[in-house]
Amino acid sequence: MDEHINIINDTNTSTKLKIEAYEHICNVTFRKENKTHITYASQFIDFAIDIKEFDKATFRTLQLYDSYYREKEFDKGLLAVNKMLNYEDQLTISKDIAGLYRRLATHSYYKEHDFKKAIEYSNQAIAKYKPKDSIFINDAIVFRGQAYHLDGESIKAIHDYEKGKAFYERNKDLEGIARTNQNLAALFALNGFFKEAEEVNQKNLAYYLEKKNYYNAARIAYNMSLNARSDKKIDKQEEYILKAEKYIKLSERKINDVAGLLPLLASELYAKKGNLELAVQYIQKFDTLNSKIRNSRFVQEQYNLAKIYIEELRENYDVALSILKKQDTLYKGNRITHIGILHKKLYYKLYKAKGNNSKALKYLEKYRYLRDSMYSIQKEKALLYYQDRYESERKDRKIAKKEANILLLEKDNTIKNNLMIFGGIGLTLLFGFFYSVIAKLYADRKKKMQQNYSQNLILTQEQERKRIASELHDGVGQQLLLIKNQSILNDLDDIKNIANQTISEVKSILSDLHPYELKEFGLTTAIFNIMEKFEKNSSIFVSYEIENIDKLFNDKQQINIYRIIQESVNNIIKHSEATAARIDINKFEKHIQLIIKDNGKGYEVSEAYKSQKSIGLKTMQERINLLKGSMSINTQKNKGTQIEFLIPA
Repeated sequence: MDEHINIINDTNTSTKLKIEAYEHICNVTFRKENKTHITYASQFIDFAIDIKEFDKATFRTLQLYDSYYREKEFDKGLLAVNKMLNYEDQLTISKDIAGLYRRLATHSYYKEHDFKKAIEYSNQAIAKYKPKDSIFINDAIVFRGQAYHLDGESIKAIHDYEKGKAFYERNKDLEGIARTNQNLAALFALNGFFKEAEEVNQKNLAYYLEKKNYYNAARIAYNMSLNARSDKKIDKQEEYILKAEKYIKLSERKINDVAGLLPLLASELYAKKGNLELAVQYIQKFDTLNSKIRNSRFVQEQYNLAKIYIEELRENYDVALSILKKQDTLYKGNRITHIGILHKKLYYKLYKAKGNNSKALKYLEKYRYLRDSMYSIQKEKALLYYQDRYESERKDRKIAKKEANILLLEKDNTIKNNLMIFGGIGLTLLFGFFYSVIAKLYADRKKKMQQNYSQNLILTQEQERKRIASELHDGVGQQLLLIKNQSILNDLDDIKNIANQTISEVKSILSDLHPYELKEFGLTTAIFNIMEKFEKNSSIFVSYEIENIDKLFNDKQQINIYRIIQESVNNIIKHSEATAARIDINKFEKHIQLIIKDNGKGYEVSEAYKSQKSIGLKTMQERINLLKGSMSINTQKNKGTQIEFLIPA
């Protein structure tokens, strides 16, 4: 390299030789000797601009920015890019012009955390590229998706990720597909779509394990453990922590970030499970790691959380609070973030454990406000997501229909050319065949979409009911009990009676919203409770024979069976005008039979389904579809109704 430096410093050297010398030094030092590269790349850029070699100057500016970035001299890199953009009109290489805007987007994203500016610069970069730069365009689109992701524009982020993924799939770029899948999984998890995130992560994990890329496998397993923590699935969290540990040992590359974070995540997990010994072991393991890992801000945040949970387990509440207050200085105010919500919950738990109820209540209110705000945001995003999926499917159907019509026209033209041989009858039959096939495909797809939409709606409703029930139980219910206890202590009989009546009403509402007795006592007992309420709250004579069907169904299936019976009973009370009703549940080897009948006024089934009031029937049909069962209705006007459900067990 000394020889090339001498050529540069020699005033008699020709321009051509100087350019070659500069380029040689830049090439051999780039990504290897950052400081040397910065020195000579800066000199070369000025030299190239002086001799109007603007394209060469641009290419080296892109490299210079990258070297500054590695040295964490971000502002100097930004100055270099903006300096080169002053000559934009003189530049001819589209991918390098766009590259300058990509560097501005990178700076806005990583250094300034201004995701809107990152999106704006990404848009400018995409506009500067030419069709031949398709690989770079796609990378810019995926990067813009990441900015949309962190700016809260989930739907736009998904669109960009899916565009990027489609490009990688067309080009059989498996690594590109896997990288984009990681972005999608992170986005799904951020918005509470843990099932979707799990599916994407499982595919990625299988891909990297097949490639024996244990570095990325460990990172994915770690992310899956984080998602399981957010989804409150503690056993899954432990499973993925152990897998990540295994992959780290198998990896030939150093995995500094995951290797640092994993012991902390494990320490927090075991502290929550009450295993102090393991919790301390893991945090001690972390303490043996090098300082470069331990001094990362994100790692420090996780370290503080692990210590808080350990001190809480030791009942050192003041120590835990002092760590939490230190941690909380990084998150001032009531920002609606997962970490902000967690902090308020921890304050509540620690102050409550100390017996400081006034402060505990204050933080409980803050926690609930932030949690509900986050839930509302996630719910809104969920609705937007499903609406977007629905609209995308509808557009796909339109495109498919147009393509099918084109296909029909092409076939039609071919047949017309042979009409003298085959005649008009053949044309009609062939057209009819294609039309019937396409119509069936279209109808099947439409039906499937409607089923998926309805079923997702039912699941969302159940989640919302469960949340509201929990809020009533933890909030209103607890406060009513406090009023009742105070009235007993102070001999306030009137208030005590009102409190008792209100508590009874709240319990009834809770049971309707979310049947907690399912989990506590089982499905059979929960159904008996419906029957008892039916008898108590109506003048209808009720008889029933219910076999024990506990342990035949999972939690979601039990909820759906419970809701079907609940809806059927409500329909009898509200609409049937019956004087008697009967419910039978019969257990067979591979299924159960549920029969609900009354002697009421009956109805015309076809008319009932068309009526706006038929939402109960339609919901029962969707629930039985989720159970992969069948529903049959036998009814006539003024002759009563019998509904039979067959449900695989």
